Amino acid sequence: IVAAQFWIATFNTCLTAIFLLVVMPALSMRLPYSSVLIALTFVAGMIPIVGNLLCNVVMTIVGLSVSPLAAAACLGFLILIHKAEYLINAKVVGAKTHMGVWELLSVMFVAEAIFGPAGLVAAPLFYAYLKKELFAARLI
Repeated sequence: IVAAQFWIATFNTCLTAIFLLVVMPALSMRLPYSSVLIALTFVAGMIPIVGNLLCNVVMTIVGLSVSPLAAAACLGFLILIHKAEYLINAKVVGAKTHMGVWELLSVMFVAEAIFGPAGLVAAPLFYAYLKKELFAARLI
């Protein structure tokens, strides 16, 4: 799970760097402190959920300091990247724990719907444990 969080943070950082250093300048909206925002994305991205929320808030506020349109672009980008995290997380964690991507995504969506963000974070751990125990008992 920790390895998955590293890859998710790296994925977020790369996409954020492209967004801040290529896309925003192409739209004539340069955000100040782009390098600090990129570093913050990686460091905070190592903390599940809370780190992502922190980056979202900071980047949107920095975007708002440029213009409301820049803030909207930042917020839209961050929503899209957050949804892409589900796929990356399921792929990385699934490969490490011998679970299918569809299994893990299903468990993550159900746990988030029932328990909120805590369920989303805990779902891969509990599902991996449950699956291992069921396999050991030869129930699956």
